[in-house]
Amino acid sequence: MKKYILVLLTSAFLFSACEKKVEDVGEFNVTVEYKSSNPKAITGDITVNAKDSIYLDFSISSPSADMSYVEIQKNGVRIDTFRMSAFTDKRNFSLLKGYRADSIPGDYSYRVLARDARAVFMGDGGKLIKVTVTPNYTYWAQRILVVPDTTAKTNPCYFATTNGQNYSYTSAASVSNLIDFGYYFDTTKVNAGSPATLQPRGHTIYALTNTVAPFTPYDISSWTKNATIFKASTANFTTTNSAGAIRTAAVAALTSGTVTRFSQTDRAAAQISNKLTGQVLVFKTATGKYGMLNVYYTNDNGALNNTANVSFISIEVKIEK
Repeated sequence: MKKYILVLLTSAFLFSACEKKVEDVGEFNVTVEYKSSNPKAITGDITVNAKDSIYLDFSISSPSADMSYVEIQKNGVRIDTFRMSAFTDKRNFSLLKGYRADSIPGDYSYRVLARDARAVFMGDGGKLIKVTVTPNYTYWAQRILVVPDTTAKTNPCYFATTNGQNYSYTSAASVSNLIDFGYYFDTTKVNAGSPATLQPRGHTIYALTNTVAPFTPYDISSWTKNATIFKASTANFTTTNSAGAIRTAAVAALTSGTVTRFSQTDRAAAQISNKLTGQVLVFKTATGKYGMLNVYYTNDNGALNNTANVSFISIEVKIEK
């Protein structure tokens, strides 16, 4: 029995002798200080516009151990590394570093941390800065424009990009200065399609200045008529997520070949059967704002009767602020 106890005690001693102590990262006591050296320097959570300039002006210190690397991370991914071997003082490091905020809206985290010679994390001072990027464009989703009705005149067939509201003939009369474009079903027939056949121009988006094939049942002679211009585009509406990207898609395109009216028969012959569904238009408003419009659904029930309130298009719009 005594021999058995001795063996247990010996094993315990050997295990204790071989155990390696792992230091807690807190023992390194790394501190990070962020300074407000200029208006763009961030010291805490902040909200900025897309592509704004931001600066990290910081000092990092490790009183009890040398730092081998100072690292800057964005969303947990290293974006900059500084080797302390280039400096005499390896326990203190200061830097002013500028970056540009993302163009895509959302939350982004930044932090400064230290690593030792084995690239083991030493600490970040417990500081994580959240930079919230707000969009520099306005996105209006799921707006429905309905074929105008000629009796009650209450179908929402006009749209304002400034507030994302759709208006009927009745409600728009007093705010016509806000209207950027309208929608109706053009019964004027043209040769279109493949093979070409005589058919209505069909679902049509137009500026109030349009005189090619205006919607005559409504008298808008006393209205303000904003001169919005359009052009068909192959740009990807979904991935265009900044004012800069909107302008890139629109500015050059709108220097020529613009129209004040776009109908389904203005599409490529193979696309006409889809009505306006899937059509992207770039546009410029009377106030000089560039935007994009995407038709993601066309309801064609009763469209040949332009008083049918079951015919409509669903659109989404992005416009620079």
